Amino acid sequence: MFSKTILASLAASCVEGINREPLLSRLPLKSMQEKDPGYPMDYFVPNFGPDRDVVATQNHLAQQEVTHKHKLDLEGPPKSAEWPTDYAVPSFGQDRDVSSTLKHLATAEGKLGHKLDLVGPPKSAEWPMDYAVPNFGPDRDI
Repeated sequence: MFSKTILASLAASCVEGINREPLLSRLPLKSMQEKDPGYPMDYFVPNFGPDRDVVATQNHLAQQEVTHKHKLDLEGPPKSAEWPTDYAVPSFGQDRDVSSTLKHLATAEGKLGHKLDLVGPPKSAEWPMDYAVPNFGPDRDI
């Protein structure tokens, strides 16, 4: 039902001629294809070279690689490398934060006389679902 609702709203927006949000698609707007945008495009941008912060970072990295006799590898291990998966993981018991939270939860449930239900609503919800939602067009604030 959810996909039918989406398809219906998309069809309605196409019929009504509503333009899409430019950031949500890679396709150009029809209005941009039909007329001149009113500002210059495809103009020359001068190249002033790399930023001095970038150059300084590259120099510092090169110095530290020489100092530590180790080259920084930003690409990670090769794809063919296999990592061991059958190692033992020690169990240190329940975390103190978890124990504290469970203790505080039990205290609050005792004081309020209510047990916190973390399961969620039952599968057969008592409120209406999958009902029709009218399309009032785009919001004026957008």
